[in-house]
Amino acid sequence: ACARATTAIFPEQVDALVFKQLITPKGHARLETIVAKIRAAVVQELRGEFGSLFYRSQDQEAAIEKVLKMHVTIPGSPALSWSGRRRVFRAPEFRSSSGALSMMLEQSRAVFLDRVANVVGQADLSELAPLFSATERNAYLYLSSTDATASLLPGLFAPPFFDEAYDDESAFARVGYVVAHELAHVTAFES
Repeated sequence: ACARATTAIFPEQVDALVFKQLITPKGHARLETIVAKIRAAVVQELRGEFGSLFYRSQDQEAAIEKVLKMHVTIPGSPALSWSGRRRVFRAPEFRSSSGALSMMLEQSRAVFLDRVANVVGQADLSELAPLFSATERNAYLYLSSTDATASLLPGLFAPPFFDEAYDDESAFARVGYVVAHELAHVTAFES
């Protein structure tokens, strides 16, 4: 029960801990390169043979533009990094005199205000809270008619699925496939 409460009350911090356990700085940098190369390949395919599948050329261009500007996030990654939130979560400052219950209430309030600010301020899709635990091996897409954000959960980057030491063929066949799949979903809103 305590672990579930901690995960619910301190979601940003728990995601950051999971990220640090599963993804090394070298692995994070390698993932950035993989995402960039896969993004370029998806754009090339949308401009090439797959472009003929679009009913109108403006739909094709809209899909390409969405792929080019799509933010790929990894929950728990450092804020303002290539895969992190575009703004920093403002956690409350706890005092040594604070009791556990008051800390939980302060933290819950901060998380609530952060989430509400995203909705009220119509924040970028990349600012939305993760849908699943960072330990899960999954990826998903937040998609609107004008924006898209792919979220790759840190659990996906644990061996045997990914390791920074894997050769390019293995890394691209595993992680690259997932990234390409999420990027290609931008066609869902095109006619």
